[in-house]
Amino acid sequence: MLWASGVFAGVLIIGAGYWALAPDEPEEAPRPGPAAGLMPAAGTPPDLSSMTPREAADRLYDRIMRAASAGDTAEALAFLPMALDAYGLVVPLDEDGHYHVSLLHALDGDYQMSRDVAERALADAPSHLLLLGAAARAASELGDSDGANAYYARFMEAWESERARGLEEYSMHAIPLAEMREAAEARAGG
Repeated sequence: MLWASGVFAGVLIIGAGYWALAPDEPEEAPRPGPAAGLMPAAGTPPDLSSMTPREAADRLYDRIMRAASAGDTAEALAFLPMALDAYGLVVPLDEDGHYHVSLLHALDGDYQMSRDVAERALADAPSHLLLLGAAARAASELGDSDGANAYYARFMEAWESERARGLEEYSMHAIPLAEMREAAEARAGG
């Protein structure tokens, strides 16, 4: 019976994700039929059934972050529970995924959960720069200046060796990583 509820949850998330990733504007051109060509029409939502759970979760995350950066917090917060549920289906979740989940909780204003998620992942990857930065920001938002300083100190200690690892997520999140370094340097100088 437990497997049935898991399947049901998966179907709900896939269905919600399909709705979430559907285009906001009406299509300008009709969808091509099977003989019309190999590429779907512009504006056609992605086929979530062909995605892994992680790909679907990342698509929701990207949509939320695009909406948030455009100032559309209503859209970002509307899709946030779906993204968190989608990441919950990804087992095991890597450090980059934990970073995404931590940021989603921070976006929702739940800095304690954001810090907890980062801290749990740091237990397995204690020098991961994105997780250290997320934990530092959450600690700062919670008013824990000593905790934030400790995370930022670890961040600076790990900077060279972690950057040398050449992790893909460090390239994908280059801008936030640079902002984290600036914050860490400011804490160290102040």
